[in-house]
Amino acid sequence: MGIVGDYARDQRKLVLHLWLVILFFGLLYFITAVCVAARRDVVDLSRAPSFTAVWSFLLFLGTSVYGQCTMASPGWNTHYNVGVFLGMVTLLPTYFFVVFCLFASFSNKSSLDADALLASFSFFLFVLFSIFSVVLTKNRALLATGDEPALPPTPTQPADV
Repeated sequence: MGIVGDYARDQRKLVLHLWLVILFFGLLYFITAVCVAARRDVVDLSRAPSFTAVWSFLLFLGTSVYGQCTMASPGWNTHYNVGVFLGMVTLLPTYFFVVFCLFASFSNKSSLDADALLASFSFFLFVLFSIFSVVLTKNRALLATGDEPALPPTPTQPADV
């Protein structure tokens, strides 16, 4: 069975290894986003693509910090935090697909190689986050092992006023 069998037996390992692959591509995305922002400011008067490149990395950075805290910190792995992380991970593929379409159209109109490179990394992140979203949805109970805060007891009888 090999690698596939290992991941089929240990789903937590699959989630964590897929997360590490996403973080690696995020590092490559950061380098490319900085190159796009620097090249766009020199070549083009419009700074909107530069802002989009940097903003998309900042969204990725916020998601990755929250995800790392949720998956690795003992106090953060509550059902609520895993649910918020799952919501963030579910929305990011749509965002990266829009960024892919945007920079793919920019790469057709300009001679910047960085636009095509950012479009390709956006597509990779779109695919990876889509797969991770499905895997995390199936295995969210493996990550949510922390204790939930206790809710106050609800009264069974309404109080007489």
